[in-house]
Formats: sequence, C-alpha cells, structure tokens
Amino acid sequence: MVRTGVQLDTVERLSAAGTFLAAVAAIVSVSSIILDEIARPGTALLIGFGWAAGATMQIAAGIIARTRHPARPRKGSRVHSSLIDRMARA
Repeated sequence: MVRTGVQLDTVERLSAAGTFLAAVAAIVSVSSIILDEIARPGTALLIGFGWAAGATMQIAAGIIARTRHPARPRKGSRVHSSLIDRMARA
C-alpha cells in the first residue's frame, strides 16, 4: 500500500482507535460476565458508549477512505474493458 501523506494516516489512526475502543469494551464486558460481577448502570452505559464510539470511528474511517479514493475497476474486468472501448470511440 502506498502512503500518500497525512490524510491516510488520519484514516488509519481513526480506524485503529475505533478497533481498540471496541475491543476494550468487549473485553471488559466479557470479563464481567466470566467473573460473575453485577455491573452498575453507569458501568454498563460506559461499556455501551465505548463500544458505540469505537464502532462509529471504524465506520467513519471506512467512509472517509472510500470517498477519498474511489474504487477503480481491475484490469481485465468487464467494466474496465467497456471503459477502454468508450475512451477509444471518443
């Protein structure tokens, strides 16, 4: 993967932070189940918000990455050859 500058690093960091937050929320949640602890309402909200924030960060990173670098058709695909045909006719 070719790094194109600061913008790509922002997407990578947003995705990594989102993954970390969601993973920490999942680990805390599962460990409280395994240890048979009763979660207080505040703790449950904190876990839920941590997971939601992490998932939202991952989704936002994906949206930013897709809008910044639109997908190009692969060589040899039908879309690619039809584009080449259209360009040749023009």
